[in-house]
Amino acid sequence: MRVLVIAGAPAALIEHSDTTLAIVDEFTTRGHEVRMCTPTELTAHGGRLVAGGTDASGFDAVLVRVEPPVDATFLHMTQLLELLPADTVVVNEPAALRRANEKLFALEFEELIPETLVSASPLQLRRFVDSVGGAAVVKPLDACGGRGVVHVRAHDPGLPAVLELLTQEGARLVMAQRLLSAAAVGDKRIFLLDGQPVGALMRVPRRTDPRANLHCGARPAPTTLTASDQRICRVVGARCRDEGLRFVGIDVIGSHLTEINVTSPTGFRELAAVGGPRLEKAFCDWLELACTRIAQIEPTDREGVVS
Repeated sequence: MRVLVIAGAPAALIEHSDTTLAIVDEFTTRGHEVRMCTPTELTAHGGRLVAGGTDASGFDAVLVRVEPPVDATFLHMTQLLELLPADTVVVNEPAALRRANEKLFALEFEELIPETLVSASPLQLRRFVDSVGGAAVVKPLDACGGRGVVHVRAHDPGLPAVLELLTQEGARLVMAQRLLSAAAVGDKRIFLLDGQPVGALMRVPRRTDPRANLHCGARPAPTTLTASDQRICRVVGARCRDEGLRFVGIDVIGSHLTEINVTSPTGFRELAAVGGPRLEKAFCDWLELACTRIAQIEPTDREGVVS
């Protein structure tokens, strides 16, 4: 196969821990041709999409691995990807990436998430913190890796200033969620491939930092799926598959869904390091099969068909 991987600048990819590079290494080991480019290396001319000087229509698959922020460049990238031929497998699908904000998408599963408020009002956020027992997590809507995530408490005298800062004095929407007691144990990252769970990793926060993000120094640990996890996977997995979100990482704390990561879920190398499966193998197996099935379908019937 010929595979295009759209990711951040190569200098920002860390060899020993980057999931994108784990997938690229697996593709290369299997003899597939892999090209990489950044979103700003995409160009369009005469109705054709060119990636780093190469006609993108010649790729069998395009893997989008661009980390947030989901800014104008990210959105324009997804619009340019719509120029690809219908027989190109794009993971995840451009329209789905535009629609499914990693924080806000979880709001569509109200029965699975903790008490949540999205607001730009410092006053509303303070009232919410009081209403959920005096402790909450506040986070920006378009960041990743724990950036900008703050644990707040109602009795903290600095809370008003913190909320003013996070909302830019009422000019920026943020998400607040009830602080779950199970967060002290860890945050479980569950990988869904074509709607099915294929692996899970517990991320245990440090004593000095409550954020359970690997980027923030959280410790990876093996884990298994509980009955509650399985239920969340069934509900979220089916929806993601229908939406064209074939590879996602959902975050679960205790029995609650907190986020649905659709842009560039990470953790493959950390999962393997604690004895879990090498998920890049499962991912490449799936993509090879998806491309094979697309190739066997009549051109007039290929629109929207991946599995």
